[in-house]
Amino acid sequence: MRKRDPRHVAGRRRQARARVKIIDVPESDSSPDGSVSTKQKAEVTLPRSELDRLWNPEYLERLARTYWRFLTRVSLGMLEVLYSEAGR
Repeated sequence: MRKRDPRHVAGRRRQARARVKIIDVPESDSSPDGSVSTKQKAEVTLPRSELDRLWNPEYLERLARTYWRFLTRVSLGMLEVLYSEAGR
């Protein structure tokens, strides 16, 4: 019996449902008060069924909180996200 090539088996399991394409190189801008803003743009393509499953307020808020927590940790606490009614 012929052995199966593991590259082909792994390839089928890792079939991506989403595709991400970086659109622009991140742009940074600083203000006189020392604050910095960064814009990062990407195009994400995924099947409609996945989008419907993920695109709900609870999931999006969880995703945002995880991202803000990551930024706080990676900056060693120098960045802080403030929550208000108008935004973050």
